[in-house]
Amino acid sequence: MSAQNEAIVRRWWEQVWNQGKVEMVDELCADGFVLHALWHNPLVGGAGDKPGREITKDVVSSWRVSFPDLHVTIDDLVADGDKVGCRLAACATHEGVFMGFPPTGKHAVLKGMTVMRLQDGLIQEAWTNWDSLDLMQQLGVIPTPQELAARDRAARQQSA
Repeated sequence: MSAQNEAIVRRWWEQVWNQGKVEMVDELCADGFVLHALWHNPLVGGAGDKPGREITKDVVSSWRVSFPDLHVTIDDLVADGDKVGCRLAACATHEGVFMGFPPTGKHAVLKGMTVMRLQDGLIQEAWTNWDSLDLMQQLGVIPTPQELAARDRAARQQSA
């Protein structure tokens, strides 16, 4: 069963996310599919449980509009019973409005982890967490700690 579940999860990342085939959500996910968003993301109304396949299709479509060259790589995949865990890296160029920020044209690498529970050959639930702060810093829409420290030093020097 683990090998079958691994194959389904690999199809999820390749077909749904890398190829943008959102219609595959209906084939790979159960009717009662729940996305457990562990990160604050306006695309899904913040953190929390998001039931239904349609919201997942909307999330995938929004990401692919904002980052048309999005490509997710599975760095590690571990299956145990009905669960499959992935350590992931997504590479993309910001070419569309994302979370209200206009395109920056910057390339970014986003790191994350997802655990999926499968039953009867379908994804029932997904718990996912991505380092969205790092993404926003790579895009230049949120300052990095180094940039904040430099601003602080400059302000102190001006006031001295």
